[in-house]
Amino acid sequence: MNVWPWALLLALAAASCLMSAKPIVAWRETVWICAWLLTLVVLIEALRDTAVRNLALISVVIGQFMYALLTSTMLLYGLLFEQVSSVWHAFPGYANPRFFNHVQTLSLPLLSAYSVWSGAAQLWRRLAAATTVLHVLLLCFFLGRATIVGVTVATVLVCLLLRETRLLKALITYAGLGVLLYAIGFQVLPALFDAPNAPAFRDPTERGSIEARLYLWRIASQAIQEHPWLGLGPMHFAHTPNGEAAHPHNIYLQLAAEFGIPFTAVTLGLLIHWLRARWLALRVMPTLPCAQIEVGCFIGICAALIDGLFSGNFVMPLSQSWLALCVGLLVASPLNQRAPASQDITQTKQRWAMTAVSVAMCGALALFLTNMAQELTHPEVNLLQGPSLSPGLYNPRFWLDGWF
Repeated sequence: MNVWPWALLLALAAASCLMSAKPIVAWRETVWICAWLLTLVVLIEALRDTAVRNLALISVVIGQFMYALLTSTMLLYGLLFEQVSSVWHAFPGYANPRFFNHVQTLSLPLLSAYSVWSGAAQLWRRLAAATTVLHVLLLCFFLGRATIVGVTVATVLVCLLLRETRLLKALITYAGLGVLLYAIGFQVLPALFDAPNAPAFRDPTERGSIEARLYLWRIASQAIQEHPWLGLGPMHFAHTPNGEAAHPHNIYLQLAAEFGIPFTAVTLGLLIHWLRARWLALRVMPTLPCAQIEVGCFIGICAALIDGLFSGNFVMPLSQSWLALCVGLLVASPLNQRAPASQDITQTKQRWAMTAVSVAMCGALALFLTNMAQELTHPEVNLLQGPSLSPGLYNPRFWLDGWF
């Protein structure tokens, strides 16, 4: 691995932090991003173990099935028997249903891929298929437009180019069944039980969210024009409350606005290089029908990159975790070629380097967690500083508090 682009990114990020209005907050954000990358490296190493990999996949299938079943049952029961369905409180663990949609962008392709993976037992494949159908039902209920666009475009392009027709057919089938189940559960049954129609989470034709995004994108574009080289500083899009969100709902504009154009260009260059390498590996993997998990992860990552054009999926902890899982499964695939024994010396040097980075990262995290002690114990204190915000309206970059 060439370390120079990463060293350049670190230098640019450090300069951006030093020149920002609130360096301590900028350093925090940078440390969190580095910690996420370090966690990803550790996860990749863990997933190289076949037993750990299989256990992780089975745990994902079981956990997702239980959660999707719980949520869909809560929604349907509330609608049919209690004549009410609270769309903003239907998902335990999520302050906003859109955060759940960000997770679906990555989980839907992975679950679909597992359902047709020849390496899984039939029981788990069927459970994964049922879970995907329930996810589609929930996606219909909450009309996750960015998720629908991202998953659809990524699935069609990747599957057709790789000629992975089995996975494509499976996803089309699950989508049809999910839409049918939604129509029966939330349209037909309410009519039979004389219950109210399912409430619309958002009108498909409404312009409020579109106009809000255009407003946020203009703010980000203005920041890029005023600070093209080093940006406002990490996390600094949230420095001045704008009444809408603490991030611009576009990861690419966010990077350019907060870290600067050079940082964004290097990051996108590394991303394109990595995607190309993964794509070439998928094309030459032996017995491609056995590589559905890898294809599903690649689809999920591409879908997240498309979703990131319109949403804040890259700044939410749960979708960040799912992104790490998909990247980890893809990189740690047993179908990838292992490094030859002649590279043992290089690998030893990399291990020593990673150990040094790990020690530094742990020290930095401990320092910043100590610095954030008051915020962590009284998370609502910062919510009161920004106009038009209250503890009930979360605009998260640091969990509950969207603004400085």
